[in-house]
Amino acid sequence: MMVIELAQTAKPTTLNIIGSEIKGNEALLKAEGLRDGEKSTGSIEMKLEDGEWKVAKDSWKVKMK
Repeated sequence: MMVIELAQTAKPTTLNIIGSEIKGNEALLKAEGLRDGEKSTGSIEMKLEDGEWKVAKDSWKVKMK
């Protein structure tokens, strides 16, 4: 399995936004979710481009049981 594929498997399949901070054309979302029963927490950086919010970067930590 390649590193890119492994990173994709860490992203949750269910997602709840638990916090947000907006500064101009940038936003930072704090989130938590589940993937295959494992809880993960993460941050999502968003940028406003042409009137639409787009994901610039996201990072996740998985809490293993």
